[in-house]
Amino acid sequence: MSEMLETDLGFDGLVTFLKADGSPAKIDGDPRWSIDKSADGNDVASLEVNPNDPFKAVFKPLPIPNTVAGSGHTAQGKVEGDGDLDAGEERLVTALFTITVIRAEAVSAGVELTPITIPTPPPDVPPPSSGGVRAKK
Repeated sequence: MSEMLETDLGFDGLVTFLKADGSPAKIDGDPRWSIDKSADGNDVASLEVNPNDPFKAVFKPLPIPNTVAGSGHTAQGKVEGDGDLDAGEERLVTALFTITVIRAEAVSAGVELTPITIPTPPPDVPPPSSGGVRAKK
């Protein structure tokens, strides 16, 4: 799974552990969320695990350092849970995902046109000449 974020947007994460038949599975304890640094050693996003539901997390992109070439940078995230429900044993079940943070760049433009009143010149003022034609004296 891969997510692309602009620097002014974030996203919610939800992990669901599944049995071989695709039905929901319980895990032993709470899941553990993490995000690696990008290849250039920078943090890509912050991670806030929901204190009331550790199966949910919020990811917020961090500013892209000026030293990063191109329009963004990428890091791998993961969430792990202990699939073995026996005490004292652990069998990690891991979900991997990629986060790419891109600079929020303009992709469209909008124009607002508002009507205005154009004053009419008084009758004794000749209209401006057009096309560069000179009036004879």
